[in-house]
Amino acid sequence: MIIQILLRTVVFYLLIILMLRLIGKREVGELSVVDLIVLLIIADIAVIALENLDKPSYLYIIAIITIAATQKILAFISLKSNFARLLIDGRRSIIIQEGKLNIKEMKSQRYSIDDLLSQTREKGVASLHEIEFAILETSGDLSIFLKKDANPLPIIISGEIVKDNLPILRKTEEWVNLQLKEKNKQIKDVYYANIVNDKLCILNSQQ
Repeated sequence: MIIQILLRTVVFYLLIILMLRLIGKREVGELSVVDLIVLLIIADIAVIALENLDKPSYLYIIAIITIAATQKILAFISLKSNFARLLIDGRRSIIIQEGKLNIKEMKSQRYSIDDLLSQTREKGVASLHEIEFAILETSGDLSIFLKKDANPLPIIISGEIVKDNLPILRKTEEWVNLQLKEKNKQIKDVYYANIVNDKLCILNSQQ
């Protein structure tokens, strides 16, 4: 019995490490809600496997591999599609926009001013007046851009215009298409672009 428990513990420990490498995630604080749920499910399956020694290990191993593979496939799909990425990971929330608090969005996310102040202090920002943009990421982390920093909002991701950002950036799809035409670029070939000095700036293109 003890030897069986030890063997299963080692096997599932190594399996979980392998699955984490497969998923390719970073620190816990950088995980999205979906990623965290996947990790919790895998951990629960491993615990059940250790508690039910009368059932064969391969059943639990298959379940863990299936979950990890599914997550990997969904991650690939979300990489290729903005719609899928929003559906799977959710969307980020702009808490401070052009130096102004977005109270409506804070209420929608149930994100209090105390939460904001706590996270800005953790980033070493003394006052909210220093902030041009503050973006609450899908992982729950707060990205802060000071008033001297570049515009953090992308206008094109993975070959698609980020339409939610157009009114914030005071731009239209026609403006984006005109900029692309001047650069002899097609939107489907642009992986990432934002605005620098009121011009479309393409960081790199898909090969």
